[in-house]
Amino acid sequence: MSNLCDKLRSYTEEVFSMPFEISTFSEAGETCYTCAPKNEDQSFFEVKIYIHNRIRIISEVSPQKHARPLLETYSKASVEKRFLFFDYFNMLEELGAKIKFLVNGSAKFSAENWPTDWRMFSCRITKIPLTDDNDWADEFDILSNWLKHTINLFFTLLTIKDVDPYTDGDASFCVRESVGTMGYLEGNLTKVTVNKYERNPINRELCLSKKGYCCCVCGFNFREHYGLIGKKFIEVHHVIPVSQLGANYIINIDDDLVPVCSNCHSMLHRTDPPLLPEKLKSIIEESKKSILMGMVYSGNVESVISCGKIAVGLKHDEELAQQVSKIKYILLHNWQNTNAFLYRVGVNKTLVSENDVPAQYHKIYKSGAAKFILLDFDKDANLFSPDYDILHLQPKDRHKRYSLDFISIDDLKRSI
Repeated sequence: MSNLCDKLRSYTEEVFSMPFEISTFSEAGETCYTCAPKNEDQSFFEVKIYIHNRIRIISEVSPQKHARPLLETYSKASVEKRFLFFDYFNMLEELGAKIKFLVNGSAKFSAENWPTDWRMFSCRITKIPLTDDNDWADEFDILSNWLKHTINLFFTLLTIKDVDPYTDGDASFCVRESVGTMGYLEGNLTKVTVNKYERNPINRELCLSKKGYCCCVCGFNFREHYGLIGKKFIEVHHVIPVSQLGANYIINIDDDLVPVCSNCHSMLHRTDPPLLPEKLKSIIEESKKSILMGMVYSGNVESVISCGKIAVGLKHDEELAQQVSKIKYILLHNWQNTNAFLYRVGVNKTLVSENDVPAQYHKIYKSGAAKFILLDFDKDANLFSPDYDILHLQPKDRHKRYSLDFISIDDLKRSI
């Protein structure tokens, strides 16, 4: 049991960036755990959490012995904090939890009708079944998840900010006096090494509850790709850079936070200021386009492809001259759609002058060309299918049918 206590303590301290005290005891045959932010004055709240009959998780919260300052803080919670509290409350109910929350013995309160004199509170959260799917979850996974949710619910009504790093013999956390007063007044502090906006587990949970665990940019889902180890894993990105958030800025979950995979998160921060998610999404879509270079040849097409190397002439006004890397396919055919050949070209595509075209490359579209694109392909790997429609790509003007055509490969795959 001591190992599980240590794991729960390490987990909560990592999530909330402050020290916690966790102990275990037995009650009616159940192994129970108590957890509270570390403070000598017993002036915070305490969570009792346990798994009952291996079918339900139960979490109970009550104020500590000298929690009057905490109760006063809850009494004076701002309207924004009240709504955040009920946002999180409703999220837990959507996860299947049943919550009995009493203030001064009454459950009749709301963000608009808020008790202004908290003398006592009690909270009991129950969840059955233990998990919402058939995925395996051990005791630690269940306890840590609902311990986090329980603490988050009560932290919604508090103000937690950072302090500058320092050491006092314990490099992990601030001195006890700072922790003991945390949350009672605006600006109370704990020592953390990252910005609290970035690590705020309340905002993170609300964001993921609303928007899920798929990357909002590329759609990647860690659970689908990695299995159980990737379950509920994703990063949360601030659309407005954290450095630009003022001290009193109120996070708007809908507008300010989005779930992103690790790669997209890194790419968003490749620029200063960071890219907007929609912009990065458009960049990805653009990069995915497989441009096809369509060439109509009046002579023997087979003679053009016999060596697997062609140099295609481009004029100065060719729109794709500066986008050589996007060309993924070449299509050679005559305008009647016979003797058609479709090849995927090699990775290396080079733009050269006519004098620099190697002798082994077959040059086409030479007239008026300012540059030539060198393309390599496997002449024995013709990808052309009778289902592909070339005729709909042909210019109506017969005199233009032998000009280059740059299209998406998807346009070619339209059925006849």
